[in-house]
Amino acid sequence: MHGYDYAAYRKILISGITLLAITAIASCFIGRFSITPSDIVKLVIRQTVENGDVKRHILFDIRLPRVILSIMVGSALALAGTAMQGILQNPLASPDVLGTASASGFGAAVGILFFGNNIFATLILSFTAGLLSIFLVVALCRLKKDFSVLSIVLSGIIISSLFVSMLSILKFAADPNDTLPAITFWLMGSFASSGTAHITFILIPFLVGTGMLYVLRWKLNILSLGDDEATIAGVHPKLVKGITLGAATILIASAVTVSGMIGWIGLVVPHATRKIIGANHGYVLPLSSVFGALFMLCSDTVARTLGFSEIPIGIITSLAGAPLFAFLFLFKDEPIHE
Repeated sequence: MHGYDYAAYRKILISGITLLAITAIASCFIGRFSITPSDIVKLVIRQTVENGDVKRHILFDIRLPRVILSIMVGSALALAGTAMQGILQNPLASPDVLGTASASGFGAAVGILFFGNNIFATLILSFTAGLLSIFLVVALCRLKKDFSVLSIVLSGIIISSLFVSMLSILKFAADPNDTLPAITFWLMGSFASSGTAHITFILIPFLVGTGMLYVLRWKLNILSLGDDEATIAGVHPKLVKGITLGAATILIASAVTVSGMIGWIGLVVPHATRKIIGANHGYVLPLSSVFGALFMLCSDTVARTLGFSEIPIGIITSLAGAPLFAFLFLFKDEPIHE
């Protein structure tokens, strides 16, 4: 279709999924506390294992939920970034282009500041604030009576700046000995407190947002031709754009709510995927989902094992993302498989 190599796409997708599965399994063994494959087999069949209760707790209550959550968050950010770049026709579009990440960060900071260790309240506030950002963007565009790409982007910049400013006020008012470090560490991104509750909280939004983008992935190709051509082809531009931006916002809000503000994945992964397979969103969205999950999983594994104390994952993704983006910038413009 349109010159894109489906056989190459299928091979890359299968290879990516296989590599992701292998990495996920390996991540369950990697850590300061040694757990071997034989220990897992014995735990599953309920045989006696040295420090069995501790190993069972580390594996099933800490590492496995963390691996699953990092896969979901990486996939969500990559999907959202791909959709944003496609709809806004802007290669620099990222998960925070509409202020969603900043809004979720502000909501989480409110939760930490006023509700302390109440994780559920923090999750609710963060997710709600993230969804609020898209409504504010739409409100600004409606007031201006202009829903063009430029108007949406500029509205997003305004909303993002607003929430960044309010977040700064909260950080200024926070207790510098207790609350401020907690807010700062959360904003740098981490899966340190990951658990099944976090997975349960974002599972439905993640499935809804992902499903909506997968259903619309072929229509994004038609929208790239322009609104007039899309209308002639039977696609409702405003409706598709609205649903796509809404789905992307749900995914971003979900990801930021449980992991903090993690940069670069939503910007770099879509670019890398297009370099590999081309600009067909039918191929780019599924591949971006897999590559984003793999990128996040590898980054989190490094973050929790590299030093004596856990490194905020936002630092790892920045250190890896910037050189990778520079390489993509210098790389040839033509996709490898097209």
